Amino acid sequence: MIFGLLGFPKMGIRGAAWATVFSETIVMAGGFVLLYKRYRLLSFARSPAAAVFASWGRILRIGAPSTLSSILGPVSTGVVTRMVAAFGPAAVAAFGVAGRIEMFAFMIPMTVGMSLLPFVAQNFGAGRMDRVRTAYKGTTMFAVCFGLIIAAAFTAAARPMAGFFSNDSEVIDILVRYVRITCFGYGLLEVHRYATFCVTGIQRPMISAGLNAIRLLVFLIPLSYLGAEVAGLTGMFWVRLATDLLAAGIGVFVVLWKTRQPLL
Repeated sequence: MIFGLLGFPKMGIRGAAWATVFSETIVMAGGFVLLYKRYRLLSFARSPAAAVFASWGRILRIGAPSTLSSILGPVSTGVVTRMVAAFGPAAVAAFGVAGRIEMFAFMIPMTVGMSLLPFVAQNFGAGRMDRVRTAYKGTTMFAVCFGLIIAAAFTAAARPMAGFFSNDSEVIDILVRYVRITCFGYGLLEVHRYATFCVTGIQRPMISAGLNAIRLLVFLIPLSYLGAEVAGLTGMFWVRLATDLLAAGIGVFVVLWKTRQPLL
């Protein structure tokens, strides 16, 4: 649909959009079939309106704050990117590439976090707070250790990685500076993220949204502006590291407070 292959008209970017719609529709239909026929998790029997609205309310109590947190991320990225744009096209290009590089650092920790949330929720429902605390301790230690390994690797390989994505010397220099400063906060960012998963799993979604709001709206955006005014781009990079450190510390404190158990 993009290039006009297999009998489809050549549609360019419109083809990518339509392909996305078609593929998501097919996947959704397949998901409904599995849920209904194989797992018997869907029922089309009529239910009282009060029961339906009560069920929706329970879902939205968890889902609405999570949606808010998901919105805050792109919004804050847009604001910070606007600040970076004041330093020229090379800075914007380096900032954009940095986001792609960071995804390599976050892939493995993110899979751990995806399993942490249902694990915590299941054991919270079963009254096994001891297992919740054990899981949180283990994942937090993993995030810190993995973060240190990634920081060492990225510090050593920053320039070759930057050269792989760009051949502009100015972009490469900015990107190397960004990576070598912020990479020491990657593990701390995962500590913060695990804290939000944990409090969501123990049915405190508003606290999870609050943790994300504190990181992005209280620390990252205002301090980025201050860092840019004081020390330019380098100041913004150091602010990102400081934000991850502060957010991780607050996240750990909140989880320890809510689970009422020392971390060590």
